[in-house]
Amino acid sequence: MLGERAIEIPCHIDTLKEIFGEPEKYVFGEAAGLSESLNAALPVRTNYVWHEWGVIAYTYNGFAVATLEFRLRPTKMEGHKEPSFYPKKMFSGNITVNGRPWIDLIRDGELSETETFKKVNYGKFKVFAELADWYHTENCLTEEDYTHISFNKKGRR
Repeated sequence: MLGERAIEIPCHIDTLKEIFGEPEKYVFGEAAGLSESLNAALPVRTNYVWHEWGVIAYTYNGFAVATLEFRLRPTKMEGHKEPSFYPKKMFSGNITVNGRPWIDLIRDGELSETETFKKVNYGKFKVFAELADWYHTENCLTEEDYTHISFNKKGRR
């Protein structure tokens, strides 16, 4: 739920524009901070960022949102540089999934093979929460332990 509006992923980008307003648009290959080889390996996609809201929408065709992400806080890792297309502000609202706080859901998740995020399957969706400090993953129990949370349909990422 975003406010009083239920959002299903995938959704059309216009649905999010109605909620958050006009975003800044990044087409991969144009985003600063990504190497030429990384851009070449990725499918052509357009991401939309609402800097004031702390929200990113990832699309593969410019209009169908495959992943919706909320920035919670900057990384705690020393020397880590945030990509230029990350929102300039952090999301400050409450995130719930069917009335359940997201942190309760992600505590039940499993650590990824790379140990950089936790993930959990929830119905037809996957929920990912990236760790704020990749080198200290043993006790990630509070919201402060994560930099962002993402929602997408199973089969992605």
